[in-house]
Amino acid sequence: MPLGMLGLTALLTGCSWGRDSRSAQATEQAAADTARDTMILAARATGATRLEAGGRWRHCSGGIGHQYSGGGVVWAPQGNVSRQLEAIRAALVEAGFTDVSQLKDRVSVQRNEITLTLRYHRTYRGWPVSFYSKCHIYRGADGQRVNSTAYRDLEGLIP
Repeated sequence: MPLGMLGLTALLTGCSWGRDSRSAQATEQAAADTARDTMILAARATGATRLEAGGRWRHCSGGIGHQYSGGGVVWAPQGNVSRQLEAIRAALVEAGFTDVSQLKDRVSVQRNEITLTLRYHRTYRGWPVSFYSKCHIYRGADGQRVNSTAYRDLEGLIP
């Protein structure tokens, strides 16, 4: 029995219970900064001159916790999509992002507990970007923030 309790204690100490250590505002800022950096690097890698994006708080799958998520588009000039994809990947990895891509036709990266994906889309003639934070549980003022925050445009998207 004591060995079983020791195993259970070890398992539970690896879990995060209650309030997360990073505030909702800090998570939101990390997501916005990471998305902005990603889009600017992608724009420079492809020669894009127009960027738009925004984000908001959403409930996580299963309804436990919240994540900051959003998306936008990096409009790139027409060119070889495969070369643009590899140029984006190289620029992001060189800038310290972790490449977590699992499919050949897109780039997925992580930094600051934020995951971002870029994939060429013919209709947009550009690179739609999606991003999201890890799920966090917030209470008090942070809980009010994540429950009342509306969509916000990302600022500073200048290639």
